[in-house]
Amino acid sequence: MRMNINTSARTAALLAVCSVVGCTTPYAVRDLGVGAAGTANRLGLNNSGSVVATRVVQAADPHNIFAFGLYNQGQPPQNLPYEVDNATFGLKHSWGAAVSDAGFWVGFGGGTSTGGKLLGIVMSGSAGVLPGNHVATLAPLPGFTNSEAYDINTNRTIVGICEEPGKPTAATLWPGWEGGAPVGLGEGLPTNIGNYAVALNKHTRVVGYYYEGSQPSPTTKDRAWFRDPGTATAGLPATPPSWKTLPDVAGRAHAINDSDIVVGESMPGVQSGGWVWRPSDGAFMFLPGAQTSAYALNNAGVIVGSSGGKACYWPNFAGSEPGLHYGDPIDLNGQIDRNAGISLFAAYQINTAGQIVALGSLAGHPLDTHVFLLTPR
Repeated sequence: MRMNINTSARTAALLAVCSVVGCTTPYAVRDLGVGAAGTANRLGLNNSGSVVATRVVQAADPHNIFAFGLYNQGQPPQNLPYEVDNATFGLKHSWGAAVSDAGFWVGFGGGTSTGGKLLGIVMSGSAGVLPGNHVATLAPLPGFTNSEAYDINTNRTIVGICEEPGKPTAATLWPGWEGGAPVGLGEGLPTNIGNYAVALNKHTRVVGYYYEGSQPSPTTKDRAWFRDPGTATAGLPATPPSWKTLPDVAGRAHAINDSDIVVGESMPGVQSGGWVWRPSDGAFMFLPGAQTSAYALNNAGVIVGSSGGKACYWPNFAGSEPGLHYGDPIDLNGQIDRNAGISLFAAYQINTAGQIVALGSLAGHPLDTHVFLLTPR
């Protein structure tokens, strides 16, 4: 998710050259196993190369089919992917969503340990647990029953949603999991249908989307939003939280980097695919390519996603220029060993080392979605 500018420049140059002259493939690929498809905000990657996903578990109980999928690079068990045993933690299901650089994993799950509710959960350490061999749960907002966690930053701040039948979905922030009360983030948004908080950066600036209109319908449009938490400096007047939205673009925000650059995608059939937005000055552009989606970016501004049904990345050519400048999408399928029999159809995360998490399939098994970790050689 984050990359220093020098590493980004070297990686971008290597990829650009190899895409032209066909040299040794820039990426080695590791298959992390079968994952759940359709999980744009359910894949996490930290700067150590650890991955959180949602794995499909073959279990006797047909309802116990999803579990946190973990890959801890450099940590036991010997770099091998593994699943959290739901039963050990009193869960029937669990879904992975994000992992911090400190090794805290967030997602959501339900079972006896959550009182039968679906709640945001936190785990940590190479054994996948907090002290006491348990998961920490995230309490929902007052008046809500369920919660889900989607992202966590270096300050242990978590964002996600709270849900209650008959009520609009509520974007929520948790200031950690050790006693901090959840904070509703909907105040200030022009909606009474519902809104989602999906990602945040180290400055606790949050992005998400809300449903436009007075009630859900087939014509309801999603609108992306950005929230600045304001300031509370001792001796100075407090600055209240502020919001910015994309009122003219129907779609959803997916990620934000530490420079407050936001990426997302438009609603199918409404506008033109993946986009990048800088709320500070309103700079905005649709990304080049056909049928594009933008899912993540790092601090150098390199964006990953998909174009034409294939995993790709967009090199950032802006440098020190004030505008947004992105080149054509580069197909990641052309950056890996073509003899591996792997087809990558979407990239969802990128970290400081240039590692990328993508979904794809193996030759002969197009219906089995796998999670892949791409590492620059």
